[in-house]
Amino acid sequence: MIPAQKNILSILLERGRLTKEQAEKIKLSFLSSKKSYERLLLESNVLEKKDIYSAKAEELSVPYTYLFDKAISQDVLRYVSEPVARRYNVIPFDYETNKNILFVAMENPLDFQAIDFLEKKTGKRVKSYLADPDEVKQKIEEDYSKGLAAEVKEALKETRLKKL
Repeated sequence: MIPAQKNILSILLERGRLTKEQAEKIKLSFLSSKKSYERLLLESNVLEKKDIYSAKAEELSVPYTYLFDKAISQDVLRYVSEPVARRYNVIPFDYETNKNILFVAMENPLDFQAIDFLEKKTGKRVKSYLADPDEVKQKIEEDYSKGLAAEVKEALKETRLKKL
């Protein structure tokens, strides 16, 4: 027999991150609004976002990653161009050379069209992880601009050397 799929509220209750009262309040809001449990939890400010997204990942049976504790190398970022990263709200965060696997954080790790596109574009197997969409956007802004800053510095250095 296939086990019943848990929803985000039951996962958070099991983890001790929500009280029964908080869960009931969210359920009532869910019934009276057209918002998802995820949206209601985010709006309630009862939990940290990473708790909510971690539970959502479990609900979807996909891995979760918290991006703010990751230093992403420029070598890994080169596998996915900045325009593609912005279009799909996805950021590569690691690469396993011996298995040719590119690890990417994305808002929707079940977007098979985006994953297929990334695999064709990079020539790598893509392992998708759920991440907070705001974290993904912020890391795209920060990490891709670091690479650009380094390129600009190098270009200025080369220009100065040519003038000498």
